[in-house]
Amino acid sequence: MGNLLISRRRVLLVTLGLLLVLDLCRSLYARVGYDQPFENWQPDPAVYAELTWSQGADLPRDTPPGKRVFGQRCAVCHGPDGRGNGPAAPSLIPRPRDFTKGQFKYKSTPADQPPSDADLIKTVSAGLRASAMPFWHDILSADEIREVVAHIKSLSDAFGGPAPTPLAVPPRVSSDAAGIGRGWELFKTQGCVACHGPEGRGGIRLADAKGSPVISRDLTAPWTFRGGSEPEQIWLRITTGLAPSPMPSFADKTTPSERWDLVNYILSLARTPPWEPGGTFGGPGQLADPVKRGEYLVHAEMCGLCHTQATRGGIYRDEYFLAGGQRVDV
Repeated sequence: MGNLLISRRRVLLVTLGLLLVLDLCRSLYARVGYDQPFENWQPDPAVYAELTWSQGADLPRDTPPGKRVFGQRCAVCHGPDGRGNGPAAPSLIPRPRDFTKGQFKYKSTPADQPPSDADLIKTVSAGLRASAMPFWHDILSADEIREVVAHIKSLSDAFGGPAPTPLAVPPRVSSDAAGIGRGWELFKTQGCVACHGPEGRGGIRLADAKGSPVISRDLTAPWTFRGGSEPEQIWLRITTGLAPSPMPSFADKTTPSERWDLVNYILSLARTPPWEPGGTFGGPGQLADPVKRGEYLVHAEMCGLCHTQATRGGIYRDEYFLAGGQRVDV
């Protein structure tokens, strides 16, 4: 009996010793193996470009004022060359505008024409609701805004022709039950349901012209309409489209009056904002599906900035989102 106890004790001691050796080896491997990175990820500057910090500090003294403002205020998202390739770009859905393409969503001109100066000034000055694009009217002077708009126009050859002609918005048709019903039929027959869903709640993941992700708009939340929720602005969005997003122009598919029926239907979907009496939260952070809700929250809380490979400038590797690999010094 005594020999059996001694044998068991020896087995236990040997096992503990092996576990200690294995733990020591694991610690040494972690210490030595991760002392230097296996690779340093650096994106193609055409996709995501690093910046000198602070922004614009490397610009020459004789840099034109519009380009200087752009480098100081805009390049972090839109990139130093305006390709939508700034270091903040992989954090944003949708991606920042690529100004070299000459495509702009929020404008008053036909789909085949560039925006007017007034359109661009409005966007820079007032910003875009529910997006990363802030308003600048409280930081930049009117002259600075005009200068930066001129610089943006210089990045594309889309502005080389005659001055664009703003569309004349016809008078709004009556928003009665019959008109809203016609709008609902158009909503179905024109393919709006495919992107915005039968209830207009959107939230469907799509891709823009460059293959970057775009989330279709929740039409029941007009306070998120980036071009504005005024009826005339919604009519313009339906008429001009939202290039380079999947949202097309319906100018050739519908009459002006039909587009007003669509506007009236869309406005009939509006729910009470959550900050007003009777309003409730209804955004992607409150989705019933816990996986989809979690996916949104993980992106919204910027988890990828730590749990994804990132450059020293903070550009994270979005194609390996949450795959780890970033070295963190403590």
